[in-house]
Amino acid sequence: MNVLRHILNSIHMVMHLLIGLILAQIVTNLHSIFTIQYFLLPAIIGSFLPDLDHMLYFYTYGKQNPYSKNIRKLLKRGNVIGFVQYCVNHHKELTCLYSHSIISMMIFLTLGLMILYLQYLWWSVLLLSVAGHFLYDMLEDIMLLGRLNKNWTRNL
Repeated sequence: MNVLRHILNSIHMVMHLLIGLILAQIVTNLHSIFTIQYFLLPAIIGSFLPDLDHMLYFYTYGKQNPYSKNIRKLLKRGNVIGFVQYCVNHHKELTCLYSHSIISMMIFLTLGLMILYLQYLWWSVLLLSVAGHFLYDMLEDIMLLGRLNKNWTRNL
């Protein structure tokens, strides 16, 4: 399990980006009037947008959490490498993120598919990339924890 955890932790952010780029390529293939370059920006934004909730957590609604205190201490000291390493090794401990829930994933997936149907393609890539981010995080939870982290079902 430690080997799997190490592998998944080391490719975590790359996988988010790869999923967004794959979704951009799928939309490009469905609508050949555009090239993949047109969809790179929404794919990149959508791939990483959900992780802004981590920063909100560190500085607002989760600032009293020991995880957040450690993160803020590392950032205050300018220890970017320590910050990245801490996040990579401990990100599964965050179980109170507002945006990381099944409800959020379903909203972004539904909106992304509806907007794709309406052919607002740039926005559909952005929204589907956000949904893809959440889906990958859920799959990763199942692979590492054997279940979904409790934040995914906390609002149900």
